[in-house]
Amino acid sequence: MKDKNATAHLEETTAQFATKNIAPALVYKAPEFPRSLWRDMGKAGILGVGLPKEFGGQGGGYPEIAQCGRALVASGHCLGLAVSWMLHLVSARYLIWGMGSDEQKAELLPKMARGEFTMSLSISEPKTGAHPKHMKTKAIPADGGYSITGEKAYLTNGPIADMYAVIAVTEELDDKKQFTAFLTPRETPGLVAGESMDLGFFRPSPHGGITLDQCLVSSHAVLGPFNEAYPKIVKAFRDTEDILMMGPVCGGLERIGSLLAMHLEEAGNASDKKLEALGLFLSLTKGLYTLALHGAEKLEAESKDPDLAMIPVAFRYMSRQALETAQSILDGIAVAEDSELAILLNDLIFSGRIAGNVSKIKQKMMGKAALNKQP
Repeated sequence: MKDKNATAHLEETTAQFATKNIAPALVYKAPEFPRSLWRDMGKAGILGVGLPKEFGGQGGGYPEIAQCGRALVASGHCLGLAVSWMLHLVSARYLIWGMGSDEQKAELLPKMARGEFTMSLSISEPKTGAHPKHMKTKAIPADGGYSITGEKAYLTNGPIADMYAVIAVTEELDDKKQFTAFLTPRETPGLVAGESMDLGFFRPSPHGGITLDQCLVSSHAVLGPFNEAYPKIVKAFRDTEDILMMGPVCGGLERIGSLLAMHLEEAGNASDKKLEALGLFLSLTKGLYTLALHGAEKLEAESKDPDLAMIPVAFRYMSRQALETAQSILDGIAVAEDSELAILLNDLIFSGRIAGNVSKIKQKMMGKAALNKQP
């Protein structure tokens, strides 16, 4: 049975830390990733949410990650930092705890929970993204292990990662590529990490690429089932990421609600129309958070629930409506481009656009499935 007191404590600890350490530092404007703050987050236990206590984590699961994600942004006012935080936890919980060997868990999870070690799942490649047909990074048997050669791009936490879970082609069967994940340390000879790139949103979350030139890893570096990384890791990780990103997004929407109310009050002439719009925005924000928690609970249940794919689609649509409502409230109100409100709105808008094509594919599949069910 879930310990509600423990969950509330995790959420409160996250909110207090964010209020004291993140919000005053205006991290959403930071030009570089705040490594010292990241270490402090580890010391406070925030980087161990959802990880088993036996490995130094704070316990809990995906619902706790969703709740703390909301608190982190609502109180810390920075979606970008929460993106790095969320990817760090999903890498630790889903990849290492869920897919790793006993040795990999014992070695990596305690350091990740303390914030002493960060991972980056390395899937996308330049110009081709994560399309399995076009991915070229390859791992071939060599010296009792594997030699990896290729290039990866747009890696969240790539510039600060100590370890990369590199997805590489390990076999081709009937012209269909098979992929395997390899834990590849940053210091591996032949691996070069690129500089952090400015995406124009999600600051200060670092994104960047790596190149691998005959990087030798041992057979113990294999993460998860051999030749099954695409369905078991790539696709599943994407679904997990989509669900858990809802928590931080809800935190951002909650903060925008507070900022909108402040702007209307300062303007001193809030019309009934704008007040109704603010009420609608706040209602959508509450509804979206309920949906986010529902998705996290389904994710935690590990059931093959076909409805799970519908939740991010509905969330994406509803959050877009919320943001359009927010922009209607700001009509006629001057907002500085470098203000917290403008930056947070920009982050949330781009968050909704990420993987938009994947969402459309899911919608089409759902529509086809509904047609096939008709008598």
